[in-house]
Amino acid sequence: LFPGTAPRCCNPCASCQCRLFRSFCSCRVLNLTC
Repeated sequence: LFPGTAPRCCNPCASCQCRLFRSFCSCRVLNLTC
């Protein structure tokens, strides 16, 4: 991982929450019909 950048873990239809200086991301789907 590069410092200051968040890894790609989500699609445009999901909500990505990055923690621990954007080193860990948890994704939750917001819209199923996208």
